Amino acid sequence: TPPPTPPPSPPPTLNPIPAADAEERLASIVNLLGTELGITSVEDLEDPDAPQGKAALWLAGTDGMRMEIPTLKKDESDDEDDEDGGGEGGEEGEGANAEATASAIVDFVTRYSLVTLFHSLDGTNWDYDLNFLGPDDVCTWGYWGPYEMLSTLSSVWYGVGCKDGEVVQLWTPQDIGLAGVLPSEIGQLTGLQFIALEFGDITGPIPTEIGDLKSLRQLWLSNNDLSGQIPPGIGNLPNLNALALDDNDLDGNLRELLGSAPEGRLEKLKYLYLEDNRFTGTVDGDFLSSHSKLVQVDLSDNLLTGRLPLHLLSHPKLQVLDLHDNGLDGGFPPVIETQDVLYFLALYDNDFDGPFPPSVANLTGLVHLDIAQNDFEGRPPSELAALPNLDYLFLGDNPWDVGPFPDFIRNMTGLQELSLKRSQLTGGIPEWIGEMDRLLLLDLDGNDLTGTVPEGFGDMAGLFVLLLNRNPGLNGTVPFEM
Repeated sequence: TPPPTPPPSPPPTLNPIPAADAEERLASIVNLLGTELGITSVEDLEDPDAPQGKAALWLAGTDGMRMEIPTLKKDESDDEDDEDGGGEGGEEGEGANAEATASAIVDFVTRYSLVTLFHSLDGTNWDYDLNFLGPDDVCTWGYWGPYEMLSTLSSVWYGVGCKDGEVVQLWTPQDIGLAGVLPSEIGQLTGLQFIALEFGDITGPIPTEIGDLKSLRQLWLSNNDLSGQIPPGIGNLPNLNALALDDNDLDGNLRELLGSAPEGRLEKLKYLYLEDNRFTGTVDGDFLSSHSKLVQVDLSDNLLTGRLPLHLLSHPKLQVLDLHDNGLDGGFPPVIETQDVLYFLALYDNDFDGPFPPSVANLTGLVHLDIAQNDFEGRPPSELAALPNLDYLFLGDNPWDVGPFPDFIRNMTGLQELSLKRSQLTGGIPEWIGEMDRLLLLDLDGNDLTGTVPEGFGDMAGLFVLLLNRNPGLNGTVPFEM
């Protein structure tokens, strides 16, 4: 996806604030945000090198909007006017003033929090401008740019997104150059529903204050360098339906985040991506059993232990289940009922053992099945050929019984990728392999195949990867037509 091309930022419309006035404004800002509201420490607000201090200085003297700094207390003159005015309408006036003051404080804190976020994530060095720090309302801090998903190009609003004047979205393009830490002030943006700050160099922990964003529906912080544990409050977010913290350096027990039946947490989740971290936890019959809305789950490349529960294979809505590269063991549970929704199942690089059950044929929606690098034994079940949609099949690196090339595979003419690497295969490669004209990848590395390479390989115009290495009894030449 090409980087968005932003429109030019409008120039400031006001002359710089005189130094004396800016100093007075800065003192008021420090008092409001540090002393009275306690949002940020006074020390950080007074530090010109801290993101919070930079934000305070900008609001005090550089911001083209020149927001009025709200106060929490009335002036003595206002009190005297109230006493002199008296009469009816006084209480209504006080209520209106209080409401106006509260609204002004929210607007000011929102602007301050966004500027703090900008500086905390090294916004001045981002690869392209998002119109942050413009002189207008924060809802203009963004622009329409291209976004590609599943090979479909569309246009989305990057930056600060608003609804009815309230900030509901923070979304930066991938690889914009995010670097630094997420500030606690992000918790002041209480209307946030969507956060996407991915593919950067964000370090440190996830702020606990994100757990206070009760309106949050989607949190995408993938592909950064975040560390530590997920704040407990995130497990209590009532509306969260997508959580993507993959490809970080996070740890902790997932059971504490997700809970256990009958008191599960985050039960509205549809999309859960936590792969490539260091999470621990036991996978058992209660694991994710109360999460009935799940559509995609990727917990691969972690430190999970336990056994694959049947309910994840019979889940009525689950389409993707990726648990590869963990410490799961035991047998593959028999699939009793037909399930036609699950299309992607990856379990490779675990410690599953025993025979692989023929009942896998009940997972009729499977397109991708990868059970490589486990301890399955016996022979791969011929019932695999009954899976009508299977395109990708990886069975290698299991201690299958010694035997010939599985004959049932000749009926799987829709396969695009097939791996039988290190599967104790003996005998010759069958000639009918050349009839599998949809194959793009065939991996037969590390077996004990013998005989001559079939000439039919030359008819497989789409075959892009062919691995026949480490088969000492195999001879002949690969057809030149390939």
